Amino acid sequence: MHGSPPTHPDGLRDWAAELAPFGKRTLKVIWDISNKCNLRCRMCHFSFDHVFHQEPHHTSPADFERIAASALPLAHTLILSAGNEPLMSPHFIDILKVAARYSVPQLLFLTNGQLLSPAVADAILETGVTQVQISIDGATRETYEYIRRGARFDRLLRNLEYLSARKIQLGRRLPQLQFNVVLMRRNLEELPLFVDLAERLGVEWIAARHLLMMRGLHMEGETLMQERDRANLHFQRFFERVEQSQSVSVIGFPDFFNGQQFVSATNPGQNPVPIPPPRSKPEDSPRQTHSTQPAKVARGVCAKIVREIRRIPRNLRRAVSRETPKVAPPKPKKLAALPFGSIDHPADKEPAANNAIQLEGWALDRIQIARVSIEREPFAHERVGNSRGLIDLGDARIVNGSRPDVRQVFPQYPHLFRAGWTFELRREMLSANNDVRVTVHAIAHGIDGRSAEIGQRRIAFSATTVAKPYLFCSRPFDSLFIDSKSDVWPYPDCRPEHPYGSLAEEKSSLRDIWHGEAFRELRQRIIDRNPPPMCLTCAHFINRNVDDPQYFLSR
Repeated sequence: MHGSPPTHPDGLRDWAAELAPFGKRTLKVIWDISNKCNLRCRMCHFSFDHVFHQEPHHTSPADFERIAASALPLAHTLILSAGNEPLMSPHFIDILKVAARYSVPQLLFLTNGQLLSPAVADAILETGVTQVQISIDGATRETYEYIRRGARFDRLLRNLEYLSARKIQLGRRLPQLQFNVVLMRRNLEELPLFVDLAERLGVEWIAARHLLMMRGLHMEGETLMQERDRANLHFQRFFERVEQSQSVSVIGFPDFFNGQQFVSATNPGQNPVPIPPPRSKPEDSPRQTHSTQPAKVARGVCAKIVREIRRIPRNLRRAVSRETPKVAPPKPKKLAALPFGSIDHPADKEPAANNAIQLEGWALDRIQIARVSIEREPFAHERVGNSRGLIDLGDARIVNGSRPDVRQVFPQYPHLFRAGWTFELRREMLSANNDVRVTVHAIAHGIDGRSAEIGQRRIAFSATTVAKPYLFCSRPFDSLFIDSKSDVWPYPDCRPEHPYGSLAEEKSSLRDIWHGEAFRELRQRIIDRNPPPMCLTCAHFINRNVDDPQYFLSR
């Protein structure tokens, strides 16, 4: 949340409206079609009696169809759940059929999987659901059923086995299946087992985040904040297991504590990190079962990745197609001699910025990337800095699990789960002047000392520029949440006192709500670097602020 807010000499720029378009395929729409859940997971608000026993309210197919007519043409993503269990709705299949008519590019939902019956699984396949995310916090029966009170481990396995088998039987690539894991002391030693379980069940992605503690649930003893070293060791063990998998990728995972980086046990000259053995080996552990399914084949990647990798020698490239290939393309005969990668964002080679700009990209190496440094060319009055004639600005942050698309293009390279990086470049890091132009370079460094430039940008900073301001959070600008009563809120992680509008009445307008005073005020506060208190406890930031105790306090 660094940097001063943008200012403009004419005072006419309305960023709060301009940065929040209301057009075709511009929004992520999250829609809770039920306010109930069948489980009382120990870390969840449904553990409270007043929440679990609240009066049920399910969005009716008629209301869904009426609101969908105005909302779904705007959506590039529709998520039919937020904090509740969508399969508790008696109308779930009917609602899926309505949603399918709008051909939203990404149609998904989150579920605990206990109610994922064969009828529901068949409807998922028939309506073109693109992804199903399964909340699962234990890879063994004992841990799973302890955390997810009311759930049965065997039922979950049976339901997912049916869905995966039907996908294979019908020759479908979709829906992709994802495990969502809440990290805590109870399941820390089981992290590698989630990969075993995913391989067995045809689950392709694993995402995890730290425990968000709620006052009154007495989960303080489960936070990993108090066991950072032990957590890092088991994170290491998890990623080593992921490296062995041919079918499972990490789509999101917290940073290591204390700034520690992944250290491969197979690197020359590297001492493997000692991993303590598990305390016990449960009888129902899925480790004994190995997947017999073929590795999933990627559909291709976005054009910007393809443009960046074209500079790599032809014998290192993989063929990229917009259609799903029937077989995986052959691996290159040898790996690149130097680290390589790109700056993907900003895409413009000469972007303009006011107070800050986010640089994002990826980097790979035949052994392991040690770091990505961001360096700038010296100003006229400065002496040359390092051996490249550049001045160091700092190291980018490696973001675990942020670039599964890179794995699709370069599956033969190691440590693909940590290919993504990000760096926030602020004007005050460069000069006290309001206006400054600078060329920055991204340099990828291998652990063996090899390094190579992977991209550069010529950035113009100005306090009065008309460039879009850098937003520490874009969700109020591109997402909205509709609950089962048809009230409209910002993103589900946001917790304002009152909804920002209602679509319960037939004459209500989603456009008016989206451009209404409540949304506008929230957006302006984000632009002005003056976020409301709810932003400071947002779950969205916990995985990237793991060394800040504030994010691990009870809410």
